[in-house]
Amino acid sequence: MNTDNFLVTSHGRSGTKWLTDICNRSKKWSVVHDTKGGLPFSDKLYCGEISGYRRVDLDKFKGRKFIIMRDPKEVLLSAINRHPETIWNTLFLSIGYWHMYFISQINNFKCEPISFRRMTTDVDYANYTISSLGIDDVEVTQQDLDTPKNVNKNIKYKKLPKHLAEPAKKFYPQVS
Repeated sequence: MNTDNFLVTSHGRSGTKWLTDICNRSKKWSVVHDTKGGLPFSDKLYCGEISGYRRVDLDKFKGRKFIIMRDPKEVLLSAINRHPETIWNTLFLSIGYWHMYFISQINNFKCEPISFRRMTTDVDYANYTISSLGIDDVEVTQQDLDTPKNVNKNIKYKKLPKHLAEPAKKFYPQVS
């Protein structure tokens, strides 16, 4: 495996598609999004994968690893606007579990964090993120940040419903 290759993972709804699209402007890097099979680039040079699905494979991946960190309350809000109410409790627990797992991976120096909020609002930080992945022939612009990214088409909730908001304040760790 080429250890210069990278894997970026996160919760769904955390900028993985947007980041993939930016990275694929590169003339030398090939970056795939949300594959569910084995890592497709084990021996190739200049390959990356950005996928929420691959969070279960963090320990198996031998290249450089990154995690996009987004406030779990924001992830939950985005998810409930896409999923039926029958699975909201499952989403609530899953998001909390994975968020704590991500924190443990970062605290044990196994993965580097990427701030979702900064990556999507600060051009300098977005370019720093791309550079950290090893991609040196792409520049993020203010227009990239201003362009809507994989937005929910039907927004039912602008904030968490009360029966989720109260437990989320207690259950999810504070994120800055």
